[in-house]
Amino acid sequence: MIGTEGTLGIVTRVVVRLHPLPSSRDAALLAVNNFEQVMTLLHHMQRDLA
Repeated sequence: MIGTEGTLGIVTRVVVRLHPLPSSRDAALLAVNNFEQVMTLLHHMQRDLA
């Protein structure tokens, strides 16, 4: 973005990151003991199920 502090600006570059549509949909119920485990679980899911 270039311009005067964003009030009068021109977008010079846009990056859009899209994931392909899944081939199927599944559901799961998961339980964790704390928020740190939630973040770890989400990291593993994003890495391994993408």
